[in-house]
Amino acid sequence: MTAVIIDVGELRKVKSRSEGFLGSVPNYSLDISGQKITFRDLTVEGEATNTGEGIYVRGKITGEVSLICSLCLKNFSVNLDVPFAENFYRVGEDIPQDMKDEPLQFYSGEEIDLSGIIREALQLMLPMKPVCRSECRGRVLTVWL
Repeated sequence: MTAVIIDVGELRKVKSRSEGFLGSVPNYSLDISGQKITFRDLTVEGEATNTGEGIYVRGKITGEVSLICSLCLKNFSVNLDVPFAENFYRVGEDIPQDMKDEPLQFYSGEEIDLSGIIREALQLMLPMKPVCRSECRGRVLTVWL
């Protein structure tokens, strides 16, 4: 995946400051249970905010994904509009007490790499049994008499 990086160097200096971001990933593939899932023309846009304790990142991923129908086995495409939100904490800085038992996202330096968040959001949006259309009856056998 082409990395989507947010530069937070200036953002870190002012509490409550927000900055927008926009990135794109032309083609991206995931291997899930031995099946290659292809995403095309992904756009990642959103806003990063300095909360004083960390950087809160929220946004959405738009694009297209190619899937195989679990009933009829035909290829079909679905347009994506996947929201995401995550708090990032700088390595070496204090973490809020109420967050110590939570799974946390960290960054170092002046940049946050969104690749892991994007991958997770895309995996979570995929249906367990994709169906090309609600009327799909699957593979129907024709009996000749």
